[in-house]
Amino acid sequence: SITIVEFQEIETDIEKHSTVISNLLALGRNLLNETDISSRNVDSLSRTVQTLEQCWLSLKELIIKRKYELDDVHSSWRNIDEAINRISKMISDHERFLTEVKRASGDGLQGVRNEYKSLENFKRTLDHDDKEIQQLANSYSEIIRFYPT
Repeated sequence: SITIVEFQEIETDIEKHSTVISNLLALGRNLLNETDISSRNVDSLSRTVQTLEQCWLSLKELIIKRKYELDDVHSSWRNIDEAINRISKMISDHERFLTEVKRASGDGLQGVRNEYKSLENFKRTLDHDDKEIQQLANSYSEIIRFYPT
């Protein structure tokens, strides 16, 4: 059974997509007026019902397919957005690193040692960031390949 929250979500979704719902209702009306599915006698009712069911099942499959396609696009863009956020963080982290280099240069040999350790960590960060940039490029290529303009 449907809960009140689920029912409210369905109502909200219908309101957001009123044009689609109107088009579906118009399609339903058109299907009912089609001469090849209008029953002329009692014997043809089962054939009419079967034809209507086939039309609606085809429509349902088409809608589900389109929803999955849209979900895939949304997911791909969300992955790109996350990668962009990680890259922004990477840039701000590197800016802090450069500030630390300037500060440590006045600390003599110990400052150089500390800086060397920082450079090793920085290299690991760069390697990780390089992988993320490659992942971003791959995600973008996938979007372009599956959804060309």
